[in-house]
Amino acid sequence: MTNGLSDIFGGSAKAGDSSDPFAFLGTVDDPPAAPEPAPAEPAPAPAPAPAPVPPPAPRATPAPRTPAPPPPSRSVPAPSPPTAGPEETPAQRAGGRPRRRRAKPAEPAEVRTDELDDVAEETTSQVQIYLKSWARKTAARLAKAEGLSNAQIAYDAVDEARRANTLRALVEARRVDPRPADSAFPSRSTRRRPRHWADEGGARSLWSIQATPAERDVLERFVVEYGAESVSQLVSAAVEAYLEDNPLRFAEVDLKQAKRPTS
Repeated sequence: MTNGLSDIFGGSAKAGDSSDPFAFLGTVDDPPAAPEPAPAEPAPAPAPAPAPVPPPAPRATPAPRTPAPPPPSRSVPAPSPPTAGPEETPAQRAGGRPRRRRAKPAEPAEVRTDELDDVAEETTSQVQIYLKSWARKTAARLAKAEGLSNAQIAYDAVDEARRANTLRALVEARRVDPRPADSAFPSRSTRRRPRHWADEGGARSLWSIQATPAERDVLERFVVEYGAESVSQLVSAAVEAYLEDNPLRFAEVDLKQAKRPTS
């Protein structure tokens, strides 16, 4: 320890004398320098101030809507000027809906009475008559040969039977089937069989005439007068008797025989 101090103090004497009274204390080394402080980190930049919010803009007033242009109108003809209506009566002026005057109906044209009679006579209706086949064919030939109508042939037949006073007998023969004189059985009425059926010549078929109202009245009167069952029975009995001996009845047969080749 003494050596240590001497070293300390001795050293200082050796180094030379000094006027410093504290020189004997020797030189004390400066304390080590403090470490340099680490460079300070730069302070963070201040956050930017928020931008000022602009005040809300005033609400724009909506512009008024412009109406769409109307569609192009079609050319409409100008209305005709109103025609003058019928004059109103005082009662209509007082109240109520005005009424139009009704046009007077056209007066019918004057028709002469003789013209009406002609029209009535020309109006005809069909009358059905049933004849045997040969009678229909003979009547057709007679009508064609002489230019007659069926009605004219029928009326000629009825008139001839009335003049000969045979019409009642002809009608009676059509109503009753006669029996032979020596037969023990009575005659039978034809009502039990169809009216258009005949004992000979086959079934009767339709043959019609056109009669005016006046002619029909005469035929209906003859039905009652001569005891016939119908107009058809009356006319049929007269026509078949009228045409039975007519030469035209056998004209078709003669024509067929004439066409046969001669040997």
